[in-house]
Amino acid sequence: MNNSVNQLALGKYRAIIISIGFFLVFDLGVLILNYYISTKIEKDAVAVNLAGRQRMLSQRMVKTLLETQSAVRKGESTIEPVKELSLTFNLFDKTLNSFNHGGVAVGGNGQPVLIEKVNSPKGRDAINDALKIWSPYREKVLTVIDSEIYALSAVLPPAIEHAKLSNLKLLKLMNNLTSDLETLAGSKAERLRMIQTTGIMLALGNFFLIMFHFLKQLRQRDEAVEKAKQETDEILGTVNEGLFLLDADFSIGSQYSHQLENLLGQESLAGKNFVELINSHIDSEIVDMSKDYLELLFEGRVKEKLVTSLNPLHEVAYSGKNNKSKSKERYLDFSFNRVVMREGVKHILVTVNDVTQKMTLLNELERSEKNNKVQIELLLDMLKTDTSMLKDFIEYTETELFNINTILKDQNTYNHRDKLKEIYSLVHTIKGNASAIGMGLFLQRMHEFEDTISEILSQSDIKGKDFLRLAIKLENSLVLVETIRTFLDKIISISSTFNGPQEHCVLSSSYFNQLIQRVSTNKGKMVEVEHDLFNPGLIPQDKAAHVRDIVLQLIRNSVVHGIEDPQIRVRNKKSMTGKITLSTKEYKTGVKVLVRDDGRGIDIESIRDKAIQRGHWLPGEVYQWDKSKLVSLIFEDQFSTADTVDEDAGRGVGMSVVKQILQRIGGGLGIRYEPGQYCEFQIKIPT
Repeated sequence: MNNSVNQLALGKYRAIIISIGFFLVFDLGVLILNYYISTKIEKDAVAVNLAGRQRMLSQRMVKTLLETQSAVRKGESTIEPVKELSLTFNLFDKTLNSFNHGGVAVGGNGQPVLIEKVNSPKGRDAINDALKIWSPYREKVLTVIDSEIYALSAVLPPAIEHAKLSNLKLLKLMNNLTSDLETLAGSKAERLRMIQTTGIMLALGNFFLIMFHFLKQLRQRDEAVEKAKQETDEILGTVNEGLFLLDADFSIGSQYSHQLENLLGQESLAGKNFVELINSHIDSEIVDMSKDYLELLFEGRVKEKLVTSLNPLHEVAYSGKNNKSKSKERYLDFSFNRVVMREGVKHILVTVNDVTQKMTLLNELERSEKNNKVQIELLLDMLKTDTSMLKDFIEYTETELFNINTILKDQNTYNHRDKLKEIYSLVHTIKGNASAIGMGLFLQRMHEFEDTISEILSQSDIKGKDFLRLAIKLENSLVLVETIRTFLDKIISISSTFNGPQEHCVLSSSYFNQLIQRVSTNKGKMVEVEHDLFNPGLIPQDKAAHVRDIVLQLIRNSVVHGIEDPQIRVRNKKSMTGKITLSTKEYKTGVKVLVRDDGRGIDIESIRDKAIQRGHWLPGEVYQWDKSKLVSLIFEDQFSTADTVDEDAGRGVGMSVVKQILQRIGGGLGIRYEPGQYCEFQIKIPT
């Protein structure tokens, strides 16, 4: 059956095949003749060029002889003129001999070229006459070239005299040779033009013969194709999906469904690169993955079912325009199927569906679940915390958040970097209070707030638009505070019904106990607090909240930096459980609050190393500082000895906040320590 099909196809195209065969044979013959004659013309062109050069060389020899004579008379160096004379002489002599016998000469580009012997009558006459004149002239010039400097004055006059007699004759003979060679090259070029013209005429005749047969069959094919195209258009015009074919260079085929333009928000898609088309509408990372995925599909080595799950364009966000030309983000689902031919994967059939409604419902469900999860997590944190402490936390936090808002709006007081540092200290203080009362969710939000501030501070150039990110964080924090307030009102309402009203002190030991428990657990340490000698009543009420913030920062510092890991404490013959002691003492003009831990004390060398690493000071300068100067560094902004950043340390903000609060309330700070034994911070609060 296959043989009969092949014979039928051969009979259908017999005339075209014979015509094409004749055309190929004829063209091959013409090309061979063209090549042969063109080669000859190329050689003739080289010969014409060199014959023309002979005229110039003849003139140069006379000029060089005269320049040499002038140098001799003036007593100047004759090396360069004689060298130039030798070069000119050799070129003229060798080229003339090559024209006479055939051989290799130096071309215009300095490379050797092969010159055929001149055989035309006029050319032979010109060469023979030139040789008769050149032979005696040659000897005279050669004598000049080979002579010593002192002998030049004797050999130059005969050579120059001979040059004057021979130059015009040689020039005329070389002109004759050049003209003869040009005539020969022109006749060969004319012969080539005749062959080409004849070939073109015959090729055109053969072409029209082929076209006659081809157009007849093409017309029949067009009728069939037009009918098939009409059927395809009817199908593509009625489907609700986007359908198109993609070729190996990611170009969209000429036929695609009418719905595709509406889905992609673009017109005239035929021939456009699919990857470039979606690049401005879909996340760039997804577009890069899509390109790799399509290349994998076209390779054909991997099974189609195996790579289907890797499709990066499954239900993706697509920012484009709808049919009313309004900007609209939608969700599109692209599916890909190979179109396989004998030679492999020819195209990929792409189907596009609008899944916006489905994805919108899923996103709303996800947001609802996330919001419920946040509220449950928040409620659980609140149920574990004293309501009075929560109320105090809300009032304090809301005040500080409004302070942050005021700083953000302030356009005059701060520059951008100072504004960020001021906000940083307030956020860190809020985070400390959230940590103290066990509000884990709020602690996490404030830590993320700090991440954003730290990221902006790391920029070399801070712009006003960078604060927009902080404004968003602030708005989210205020919403969270309002949510806590709503829950707290309900909790207080229920609690007061059963337990009656509760009283609370902002310096309650509960703050400190909860903070120590959380931070020590995170750090894998065992810590207890002793506060029998701590009397909150000695602290002025207007400074109580500030003192609480300071103590919280110092307690966190003790747990993170002071108290050692249990194993290290045992090796140092200490109890596995570290101890933090809080106490108060009165003095003439105020009260002291003491925060003491029995940890490692202050590591002066570690502070020195961190100071050098920071790069703000020269190493030699740092090594000259005394201990008090080094200890003061722990209160510098963004200075920390921690190796990593987490919720409790690493940013160098906590001790800076202590310094700022003390400056605000007019307090002071003293430090006593002994390496490996203890560290005690003495806070002086004026009353």
